[in-house]
Amino acid sequence: MPELPEVLTIAQTLDKNIRDFRIEKVTVDSIFRVSPVVEDFQKALIGRSINKISNYAKNIVFELDDKRYLVVHLAMTGQLMFRKLESKPFRWERVLLTLSKSGKTLNLAYNDMRMFGKMEIKDQSGYKELEQKYGLNPLDENVTSSAFHIQLKKKNSIIKNVLLDQKIIAGAGNIYVNDALFMAGILPKRKTTSLSEKESGALLKGLREILREGIEHRGSTLDDEMFVDPFGKKGSHQNYFRIYGKKTCPNCQSNVVFEQVNGRGTYYCTVCQK
Repeated sequence: MPELPEVLTIAQTLDKNIRDFRIEKVTVDSIFRVSPVVEDFQKALIGRSINKISNYAKNIVFELDDKRYLVVHLAMTGQLMFRKLESKPFRWERVLLTLSKSGKTLNLAYNDMRMFGKMEIKDQSGYKELEQKYGLNPLDENVTSSAFHIQLKKKNSIIKNVLLDQKIIAGAGNIYVNDALFMAGILPKRKTTSLSEKESGALLKGLREILREGIEHRGSTLDDEMFVDPFGKKGSHQNYFRIYGKKTCPNCQSNVVFEQVNGRGTYYCTVCQK
């Protein structure tokens, strides 16, 4: 699933390339569900201009000129990619936006093999409700170690699960959480109630560092090659993982433990993580 660095990479690329473009046509695959229903979804978008594209947590947000929003969640296998006007549809193309500006026309396709993703139109109140579903943004410099510590302790659960809970911490995903826990020296299955404020501070520092690296490297593209930017280019952060996907610990050369924790692949070192 695309995480914050991948989502931000897509949003920034789109904003740079299609801000102020007008939506001329909207095509929706009959087997893909949009909200509202297809006819209303198309009506809401056609003729609208794109004022800005940004992200909120793992959502890509198209701010439209009528103060409404097109919110896209990529889920497991979603992609937003430019398609040449004369080329055939992508294999898993579900929605196609035809855009124009100053005589230039572009196709932006939403592809989704497993169709767990969502495309929704929201008014201002609906967007406010969306924002309220998410917790702290770890990249927000106003978030202190103390506030982060308090937020983590809102749920009495293992730390990895809490970090992946979007209602507690927004945007972090499995890859970056694995590495942040390793950088902070904390075992993924430790209870949040056992963490000291100092450990929470180290975890916040590690999470910020690894997310910023992921953004700098334009995301992580794994072996399935599901993540690419809108031009079809892969990210490179997979070359800089700390412990995710490793067999031996880069610090102490011990064997890395791999197991499923709540269905998510989890890597850790029992020597370096306490």
